[in-house]
Amino acid sequence: MSVTIRWRLRRLFQNQTVLFILELALLLLPIIGTLLSLTLLQTFSVYFVAPIVVALASVWSWFEYSRSYQYPLAETIAQLEDLVEDFGRINFQASATGDDTRPVKLLSLASAGNGPEVPSQPIADKVAGVRESYNTFQLWHLTLRDMVRVLARKGSLLAHDLVDAVNYFIEFYNLFIDNIVDTTLTLVPREDLEQQQDTKQAFNLYRENMAHLRGRTNDFLKNLADQGLLITGIEVKPVRPGPD
Repeated sequence: MSVTIRWRLRRLFQNQTVLFILELALLLLPIIGTLLSLTLLQTFSVYFVAPIVVALASVWSWFEYSRSYQYPLAETIAQLEDLVEDFGRINFQASATGDDTRPVKLLSLASAGNGPEVPSQPIADKVAGVRESYNTFQLWHLTLRDMVRVLARKGSLLAHDLVDAVNYFIEFYNLFIDNIVDTTLTLVPREDLEQQQDTKQAFNLYRENMAHLRGRTNDFLKNLADQGLLITGIEVKPVRPGPD
């Protein structure tokens, strides 16, 4: 047997559909043979044998479906649940040690004055707008977290449920970076952040935590894309280094 043929056979038997058909055939072949023999010997009629074969095939099909399809989806939704929980811990919860690294804390450094992009709009109004948006995102995160928790505990899970939840998380993640983190950094003077060492260290720790979360999220998304799931992207936005 040539190397090419062996390679093609190996690829064929790695296909889950082919494996399922072979397993089903190996299970049913001796049963069908026995029932066929009994039918030929007129022990049972074909009308009795056929429903038994169909029932066995159906049971085995459902078992194989649960083993090869449901379990990977359940494991994947559990990974998504961890990512959503960690996003909330980093962005909406103060540290148990008392160090608050949430990006919204940087707004305290935004002094009264005019913004560089819209000179006629006071900085105080922009700060109030970011704080209001932050509260909205916090409620949005609770909705996302509860949705993922419900999916993680469902008895049966479909692929499109997983795709919808992942795309929802991607949208939420990127909009938070745009509307909360980046907007906050445009309001904070660089020199003020440099002078406040405690605040600067807290922001650097926040960036490190978000960089780690982003790396895990991107790996998760790329793995889903490799599986053929139709997600909206394979990368989420990073946190930029600091104020301009």
